[in-house]
Amino acid sequence: MDEKEREELNYYYNRGDTFFDLGKFEDAIQNYDKAIELDSNVNSVYYYNRGNAYFSLGKFEEAIQDYNKAIDLNPNDDLSYSNRGNAYFSLGKFEDAIQDYNKAIDLNPNNASYYNNRGTTFTNLEKYEDAIQDYNKTIDLNPNDNYAYFNRGAAFTYLNEYEKAINDFNKAIDLNPNDDSAYFNRGTAFTNLSNYEKAINDFNKAIDLNSNNASYYNYRGTLYINQGNYDEAVKDFSKAIELNPIFVFGYSNLGSLYNNLNDYEKAIENLNKAIDLDPNFSDAYNIRGITYVNQEKFDEAVKDFSKAIELNPNDKEYYYNLGILYIDLNNYEKAIETLNKAIDLDPNFSDARNVIEIISTTQNNKKVIKFGKNGSKQSIKESKEPIYSIIFNQINSLYITANFKKIKDELLPKIQDFKKESKKQKNNSEIDKLTKKVELIEFIFKDEPQKLEGYLIFADILGWKGIWKKQDKKNIASVTFLIKNILEKEFDRELKEKKYNISLISDTFIVFSKEWELSNKVSKKLIELCLENDLVIRGAISYGECYNKDTVYVGQAVDEAASWHDEGEEIGIFCTPSAKQEIINNDYDLPEDFIKLKSGEINTFFINWYNKETKKKFNELFSKIDKSSIKIYLKYLNTEKKFDKYLKEEKK
Repeated sequence: MDEKEREELNYYYNRGDTFFDLGKFEDAIQNYDKAIELDSNVNSVYYYNRGNAYFSLGKFEEAIQDYNKAIDLNPNDDLSYSNRGNAYFSLGKFEDAIQDYNKAIDLNPNNASYYNNRGTTFTNLEKYEDAIQDYNKTIDLNPNDNYAYFNRGAAFTYLNEYEKAINDFNKAIDLNPNDDSAYFNRGTAFTNLSNYEKAINDFNKAIDLNSNNASYYNYRGTLYINQGNYDEAVKDFSKAIELNPIFVFGYSNLGSLYNNLNDYEKAIENLNKAIDLDPNFSDAYNIRGITYVNQEKFDEAVKDFSKAIELNPNDKEYYYNLGILYIDLNNYEKAIETLNKAIDLDPNFSDARNVIEIISTTQNNKKVIKFGKNGSKQSIKESKEPIYSIIFNQINSLYITANFKKIKDELLPKIQDFKKESKKQKNNSEIDKLTKKVELIEFIFKDEPQKLEGYLIFADILGWKGIWKKQDKKNIASVTFLIKNILEKEFDRELKEKKYNISLISDTFIVFSKEWELSNKVSKKLIELCLENDLVIRGAISYGECYNKDTVYVGQAVDEAASWHDEGEEIGIFCTPSAKQEIINNDYDLPEDFIKLKSGEINTFFINWYNKETKKKFNELFSKIDKSSIKIYLKYLNTEKKFDKYLKEEKK
């Protein structure tokens, strides 16, 4: 090549570099093409630079071809290996990228960026420990590389080592106080540590630095929900959607929030939009299914939960939600089948196991409801001589009063007689009802149950019966189990000493206690815990004998507490006649007042839970409920009067 040709070659090459520096990559490529045409065996840097121009245009395959040529011409050029690794990374070919970064490091072990890039690739391969080792080396070589601290913090986050992650994000922010992503990621780490105040502060800072990132508003919105700041959450989700009209998570989160606020129409509207944008978004179907349950559109809910499972058959929560719905539809066989699938995915899924146990130990268990498999309930005329009814009355009398010897000698044989007689009859509502109770008694007494004498609390969450409306039945079930666990931990010593026992069946707490003082404390704490979790409870305390096996209680005390509690027209727990008499006999000092009942009033003792804190929470909860229901409003008024009365007395 003569001098004139060399000058022309350099002209195109230098012109290509100038266009590259100006960001005009197409023009740069045209000039590099011309230079390479003049001499295809020129210095590898021509191919290397053209490869960089292709890379900048997102043309990674073309970039790789040029890096290949550059490496052929100069096998010891670490930059060509590194940039080819970047191109492989951009194509998602992470193993190929690792190989190129390895070669670049072999050729130049002191370049910090090579370790950083390999660390990022390990992160994408979910090899977080390897990634951290590379970020450590990057920091050793360049202690002021804020990206290395940021990336290592992200790797620690994936390993759930949030304190270490926060330390790294702190350093990244010190090195670059204007990095919005560092504040955002530190905020997510604080969120995982339940430090919501610091998390919101970081999200605020990230938004101050970059107000156009929809994800920042979306995450802050979820934290506002945790704080009960629903108005701000609505604003943030709406802002996220405004910034990115195809932001699926913004619509799904807004839909979920509207569901929790009982605005089901808006919830469905936003969830529909999320599903329109991403028909494979399983969570959106799941949330919409919950909303349909709240609207009592159960067929639609079944379809949505089933669709969520179809799209993601490995999410145990979807099976759990569908199983709970089948319980509401009285399809217990299907409920157990579906809940077992959730347990197959997670053998330690205690919520699902607990629900199955509840079904199995109540009258809805297949052991108890023998006719449940066929499900036929045909009406028939009553027999003129209902022998089964006579036998049932004998059984009922025995189970309430007999000792265990009588149970074994007399009651169990009579149960077999009842079964023989009932089989002679066609199914009707009376036989169905008696059969359930008899087989429950058989379940209790087949093996020797525990005979107890003491105070029996029977209290249920009003929401599940449509009296006090709640929006998420799955959530209620989870919360009631949580409340049970808190009570057991708070009164752990008494539990170990077997002074009391707590059972949870469906939405009902059954608490047995040998001592009145303990029963009083547990009752008060139960009411307060329910209020703290946006639930209200209504119950009654009886005194007497009962039998207990596993989570099932039967006996005179149970029947009395169950019957009286259902009469209650106030929030709280009051004493039935048997408990009242026992308190009088022992001269316990307790408040006494008239309690509103469906059939009138009763003057009796009650659990005094009325104070400023519970009144505040009670009023907050009332502001959220459906005031169009007369039943709800009357219960509120009756309870409000008690607050007014006893808070005034407290002041005196």
